[in-house]
Amino acid sequence: MAHKTSFLSVPAQEALRPEIRHFPTALNGNPFAGVPRPELDDAWHQLLQNDNIYLSRATLDSLGLKSIYTRNGSYGIASLSVFHALHCLKLVRRMMYKEYYHSNISGVALQRQLKHADHCVEYIRESLMCKPDISLVTFRWINDTAQHPKQPASFYPTNFDVSEHDCMKWEILNDWAGRRVFNLYDVDLLDRPED
Repeated sequence: MAHKTSFLSVPAQEALRPEIRHFPTALNGNPFAGVPRPELDDAWHQLLQNDNIYLSRATLDSLGLKSIYTRNGSYGIASLSVFHALHCLKLVRRMMYKEYYHSNISGVALQRQLKHADHCVEYIRESLMCKPDISLVTFRWINDTAQHPKQPASFYPTNFDVSEHDCMKWEILNDWAGRRVFNLYDVDLLDRPED
């Protein structure tokens, strides 16, 4: 049974199933965190493989949305907002390691990437504030070196996420998108403006 979490009538609503889960916040062994490496890039690629989807033109019209359409006009291309936010998170993450990911760009190209990253930070902020997770994050003392000049060197408080989170089952939503995936770069299938 689909979980009603929206005032909007959107196609992916049928793929929402609630679940309670803990966030595994450990960085060691996390395929999405750490220094750049092939396994990390592959994990992010797999996470975003269902980014672009096709929906019937009638569905988009019923929502008052316009898009790029297939040559026959039957389908429009879209992306679930969650995938755009994940794309943005990946881009911001890559900017943290720009010497690795963007070592060959400078000038206008680098400024374009920085502007894109700025858009992404804003999109992630809006997304988080739109669907706020109100689970509690508590704190604990860490015995370590000082992280701030005004803190003593031996102990400092840090957040410690042990709370349960009210989530949606990602696999079901991702499968829903996967059944509608569209390669946006297969431009020969798209109705293009005349050059």
